[in-house]
Amino acid sequence: MATTTIYPYGSPGTAVGGMGYILVQTLPTASSATTGAVYLVPNAQDSSIKDMYVTVQNVGGGYEWSKIGTTQLNLSGYATEEWVEARDVDLSVAEYEALVNAGQVDPDKRYFVDEEE
Repeated sequence: MATTTIYPYGSPGTAVGGMGYILVQTLPTASSATTGAVYLVPNAQDSSIKDMYVTVQNVGGGYEWSKIGTTQLNLSGYATEEWVEARDVDLSVAEYEALVNAGQVDPDKRYFVDEEE
């Protein structure tokens, strides 16, 4: 079985908390030797996505795999470029202050204000 070990900050032991990432095609048998790393395994439906596993010690003292997530990103609910561009409004500071004074803009919310007039 081919494996690739990826340490975020150099060699083993220099990673944050000693935790590294190991890319494998299939999970090895969970044991004390597989603790201290996140194992990345190709997802069954999409091999470009990796399922993330760690070894945990169970109540009986044995070891087992626990899936902790995937590398898939879910950006639903985030603004798209088209959404932002459709709402882009150029206001001067004076125009912004006029909207605040008219009660049309909440001054406690964050807005980008162009300082150039």
